[in-house]
Amino acid sequence: MRRVEAYAKKVGGKTINDFVPSEFWTLEANKAWIERMRKEGRRIIDIGPDFERRFRRAMKGIRPDSAPYNLEREILVRYERYRKVFERVGKYWGGLPKEIREDWWR
Repeated sequence: MRRVEAYAKKVGGKTINDFVPSEFWTLEANKAWIERMRKEGRRIIDIGPDFERRFRRAMKGIRPDSAPYNLEREILVRYERYRKVFERVGKYWGGLPKEIREDWWR
């Protein structure tokens, strides 16, 4: 979440932590939140998975993907206010471009 919070701060956005306190977070709360954001017509910026964490997990034989992130992406399929701003290079490498235009939604 540190990556997500840092990016949100940079672009004046909000994260789930602004709506659901971490002590009350569950996968179900996450689902309800992302569905609410979609229903309210909010812009959703996807900064991508934590590729470094994915790689570390894979090297340890742990499932590398994130259930909450996967759930959010499923809910946002074909959502017109959803934008990916990350670049992917294979399964375990990628990240944000050096420069992100803050007017991406216009």
